[in-house]
Amino acid sequence: TWDNDRVCSLGIIVEQAGGSISNVTYDNIEIYKDTGRAIGCLIYGDDVQNFSISNIKYKNIRYTAPLKNKIASNGKPNSIQVEFENVYASGSKITSLNTNQFEYDSYANITIK
Repeated sequence: TWDNDRVCSLGIIVEQAGGSISNVTYDNIEIYKDTGRAIGCLIYGDDVQNFSISNIKYKNIRYTAPLKNKIASNGKPNSIQVEFENVYASGSKITSLNTNQFEYDSYANITIK
């Protein structure tokens, strides 16, 4: 079953513990029309805690999608660090977290350039 909360065009989805994820860059990508969520960086597994997702960069991205970008943990102590640089949603540059383009929690550290 397709799950728009979990599945996205450009994303990192953690379902099981063990290790960490770092130094991933998505650069120079255009998503003409996503019917769900364009960008996601998520920790879903119920058992996952003290997991680190760091230095994830979305750079020079353009997309059209109806759902907000989601950067979130499973409610347990985890760390997610993501940077957005020169990212456009439906033709408008994302310049802050107040653009109604994000869904995130207290474990997310999001930088916008």
